[in-house]
Amino acid sequence: MRVVRQILLALRHGLTRPASGCGCAALVTHRLPKRDPPPGRSCYDADMALIVDIRHWLDERGELPRVNVQIFRQALRVAQLIEAGGPLEAGQFRETLVACSCRPTRKPCLGLLWVEKAEDDRIWAYCVTCKREEIWISGWQGTLWAEGPMEPASHAMFTPPQNVN
Repeated sequence: MRVVRQILLALRHGLTRPASGCGCAALVTHRLPKRDPPPGRSCYDADMALIVDIRHWLDERGELPRVNVQIFRQALRVAQLIEAGGPLEAGQFRETLVACSCRPTRKPCLGLLWVEKAEDDRIWAYCVTCKREEIWISGWQGTLWAEGPMEPASHAMFTPPQNVN
C-alpha cells in the first residue's frame, strides 16, 4: 500500500513527467525483492529504490529545470550524487554530503548517502545508516556534473555587477 501511495503522490506532483517533454517516465519507485547483496557488500536491503535517467529531468540545454520546484530539487539532489560518483572508477565508492531523505520511526535519518560506480556504469547511491534509501542513476555521462566538481574560479573570471542606482 505504501508503494501505491508514493507512486500516486509522484503522479499528482508531476514527478513522472520529464522536463524535456520526451514522454519517458523519469521516476520509478518499487519495493525491492529480496536479492543477493551487491558485489563487495555483505548485506544491503533497501525498502525503496529511485531509478532515474537524469536526462529526463533536465531541460533542452542539459541544465536543471526551473519550471517546477519539486522536480528542480529532485534533479539537484541527483546532480549532487552524479558530481560525487561520476569521477569514480567501477567498483569505487565514497561518502557524499547528500543527506538521506528517509524517516525511519518518523524521525529523520541522520545518515549521508554513499555513491558507488557499478560495473554497468550506473551510479548507485545508498544510505548505510538506515539502509532504506537507494538510488540508481543512469544517463549521467554527458551531464555538466559528470566530471566532478568544477575547477576553482578566480575573481578575474567574473565581471562585477553593474551598479544600476
